Amino acid sequence: MDFGKLSLKQLKYRIIFLTVASIAMSTQLAWAVEISPIETAERVERLGTIGILSFTLIMSAIANLYLLRLLGTKIINIIEKSSEAHERTASATERVIEAIEHCKQFKQH
Repeated sequence: MDFGKLSLKQLKYRIIFLTVASIAMSTQLAWAVEISPIETAERVERLGTIGILSFTLIMSAIANLYLLRLLGTKIINIIEKSSEAHERTASATERVIEAIEHCKQFKQH
């Protein structure tokens, strides 16, 4: 997928979705902290709880990395387009200056 070709609206929706997903995963982690370690150790589902917490942490990290890549790619694309526009403007300015100089030389003769 070419992230640079996403519209700003698509980018906004993906950011919102991943932010909400990240918040939901973080909420699960916050709830898990309230569980007493002694109670957790006594439960049979201890490994299941640790697995869910690990999965949540990994998914949160992946979602945040995806967001950073998405934003970074979009920003790089904007910078590249801005640089191209600057180069075109500089080139056009040089041609205008050359034309003015040519007109001055023609006027002097």
